[in-house]
Amino acid sequence: HAFVQEPTVPCPTGNGRVYLRVGAAPRNLDDRSAYWDFIEYACGDGVWHGNTTQVDAFCLPVTLSLERERVGITESRTKLFEAFRKETPGEFAACLRAPYWILSPCRAGFDEHGPNAHYFDAYIAQVWSRYTTRQKTPGGKWTGEVDGTALVFTPIGGGQSVRCERRPTTQEAFLGTGVLAQSPRFCAAINRHVLADPGDWSRPETFYRQEPYNAYAKFFHVHAIDHKAYGFCYDDVAEQAAFFSARGSELTVTLGWDPPALARQRARSAAYFP
Repeated sequence: HAFVQEPTVPCPTGNGRVYLRVGAAPRNLDDRSAYWDFIEYACGDGVWHGNTTQVDAFCLPVTLSLERERVGITESRTKLFEAFRKETPGEFAACLRAPYWILSPCRAGFDEHGPNAHYFDAYIAQVWSRYTTRQKTPGGKWTGEVDGTALVFTPIGGGQSVRCERRPTTQEAFLGTGVLAQSPRFCAAINRHVLADPGDWSRPETFYRQEPYNAYAKFFHVHAIDHKAYGFCYDDVAEQAAFFSARGSELTVTLGWDPPALARQRARSAAYFP
């Protein structure tokens, strides 16, 4: 659907994605030489649930609005690319693929064969080592202990323990795979550099205070509406994702576009595809 011809389109019930592009269509969903992005949604029983996401990459500033709810990024695309270069540590420089995309870390040198393949390894090992013997966490409300290869945190005064069966790799931390596939809270804690104390896992004011952390995810939280963004797969832990549920008859999707010089001749209209 071309926006110039159809400014509205029906939203099917069920769940899926809506893809959007500016200019020429991408050859496939790995094409990083075209301008396109997407939203995710689930719709049924009169309720729409959805989000914007940068889990894989960022290309276009997108906002979603329904009734009083609004999420996404409103800042200038050109300024975002400039800000990413200035605000992120050097390890994340390869994420910037101007003028088209900003790629997530494991697509830009943090994979198992990349120059930053071990980015989180020392930090994770440090936390595991800290709890070789059982002791209180810094906040004093939990105890931590390594049980075999597993790190176990137990609330003082009773309650359910949380457990990660072994030290995850850097790639598992960024992607939420392997031992972290079923451990969203541990995954989020590593990305936010709060692994040592579950008392901080639900306190956004403690996130991203010390390196190493997922600077790619932090960047989009800094620049998003209400600082809510989906910078990695489990970024919804502690309600930090750009997600909402609402009832209404019309969802407004807004694309921000200030075309870079290399794209001015190609840019035409935005459109859903395929």
